[in-house]
Amino acid sequence: MTLIAQKAKSRNKGQSNPFYGCTHSLEAREKMSRAHKGKKRPPRTAEWSRRISEAKKGTLQGAANHFFGKRHTETTKRTISQGHIANPIFRRFGEDHWNWQGGVTCANQEARNTQELKVWRRAVFCRDKFTCQQCGTKGCRQHPINAHHIKSFAEYPELRFDLGNGVTLCEDCHTNTRQEMPTDG
Repeated sequence: MTLIAQKAKSRNKGQSNPFYGCTHSLEAREKMSRAHKGKKRPPRTAEWSRRISEAKKGTLQGAANHFFGKRHTETTKRTISQGHIANPIFRRFGEDHWNWQGGVTCANQEARNTQELKVWRRAVFCRDKFTCQQCGTKGCRQHPINAHHIKSFAEYPELRFDLGNGVTLCEDCHTNTRQEMPTDG
């Protein structure tokens, strides 16, 4: 956006906007409605999504974020909380939740939350010296690592906690490995 366009945009905000405080008449709204009837926005392409994503990167981070350096007061926190309590959409849990599937937790999911898996994961990391075995990246906050099951966790339950069935991968290599895996069917 050019500097002139930015200045013009900021001049017409709030009370300096000539339409501030006004509303369209019913007749004008009906005309606008008829003019827009049947018009559909073209479908989003991958290129369009990529360009929007690139344009938005970093725009709401740090000092550019309108809430940067601010904190909600205790009163505001209570008000937000009360609003959530009063809104039925925030009270949907258990059988009332839109994604309720009968209260059955998949056996694979239960196995992923066991102490045994945590011990296996730590052992794989220690054996590989917390280093990605594909690209050599050392694990840290900027480069998190994952313990990857060479043979599928779901398809080979007998190998879930076998140290030989694990390898340390950084997140990028792990994502690439998962994308390369063949799918059934």
